[in-house]
Amino acid sequence: MATSEAAWLTVLARSGQDEQEWVEQLWPAAEQAALAYPRLRESYAQQRGKDPRAARERDFQYGLERVLDGLETRLRSERS
Repeated sequence: MATSEAAWLTVLARSGQDEQEWVEQLWPAAEQAALAYPRLRESYAQQRGKDPRAARERDFQYGLERVLDGLETRLRSERS
């Protein structure tokens, strides 16, 4: 996840655009690539126009919580 985030931020910095502008430029290609995948198309449609940074932060928080949940479960089972 950290590698993906670093790569994204590097590409963004090199683009000279802010994140919202860059994402708006990418939408047509993303939507074209998702044509054969209805659920992905629906997901993209729900995200269009939203703050991409907020979405990244939300997704990171969700992933972190799942990792911590897994660690907690493992620690509990080791104690039993």
